[in-house]
Amino acid sequence: MSRHEVRAAIATEFGATEVVGERGDDAVARLHAVTDGLGVDVALECVGTDESMRTALQAVRPGGRVGFVGVPHDVSVPIEEMFGRNIRIGGGVAPVRATLPMLLGALVGAALPNDDTIAGMGTLTHGVTTGIFIVFAVGVAATNSMDLYCGSLSTITIGQNIFPRWQPRAISRAITAVVLFAVAIVPAIFSADDFLANYANFLALLLCVLIPWTAINLVDYYVLRHGDYDIPSLFERDGGVYGTFNWTAIACYFIGIVIQIPFLSTTLFTGFAAEAINGVDISWLVGLAVICPLYYVLMRPQFQESAEPAAEPA
Repeated sequence: MSRHEVRAAIATEFGATEVVGERGDDAVARLHAVTDGLGVDVALECVGTDESMRTALQAVRPGGRVGFVGVPHDVSVPIEEMFGRNIRIGGGVAPVRATLPMLLGALVGAALPNDDTIAGMGTLTHGVTTGIFIVFAVGVAATNSMDLYCGSLSTITIGQNIFPRWQPRAISRAITAVVLFAVAIVPAIFSADDFLANYANFLALLLCVLIPWTAINLVDYYVLRHGDYDIPSLFERDGGVYGTFNWTAIACYFIGIVIQIPFLSTTLFTGFAAEAINGVDISWLVGLAVICPLYYVLMRPQFQESAEPAAEPA
């Protein structure tokens, strides 16, 4: 909804099929008319006035949702009407620090699609470019430093479990952080030219290794153990009652990774099964469908043995 010609033109360029210029009851009637009398699925209220909120609530269909980002002032919400039509509403203060860099990047890409992001940002923010870069650089550096710190702690913890006598001092911790920094920065530099495609490949790889782990944990927790675990054993170096390794779980984990490979579809690799279905990636579905029953079948006999009562002495 907009009466601003420039905004309406931009909305149409990005795919808007209807631009409503009316207000109040006329706007609601127009929105119901273009949705065959049903109403819209979702309305986003961006002004904060009582009229705009009521328009949004009346424009959505039964069971619809209203989100608000405009700071509300003198707004009354008709709870009874919302209850009767099962309308959900939600909103709040926008996390500007998290969203502003992404919004600025999207703006640069939309306004100057053929320019480099850095050069485009300099063009659009002429006069304040240096200040913006400094602010973003400090924010990104702080976030990355915290990520590197957490990664270093996790790596050191794993190392101490493998080598119990290892006592990491300052130099060891620094070397760990530098190595992790190099492991992260080198792929980032080489993938910068086609970041989105490489990032999608990374997410696909991450999903491939997480799906078997997820399947094993879900079956183990909800189906086999029903949430009943010996917590002190989880903190024992030898695994306590569970032992050092669960070889069945480890085997199922690697089987789950292998079974997904033919169904993977990325820019780097497409399995023969994915090619047969026009490049659709269903590897995660296959991983869940195979590993869930496989882990259950292989682990169930162990639970049956542990549940059998001991024979009474003669």
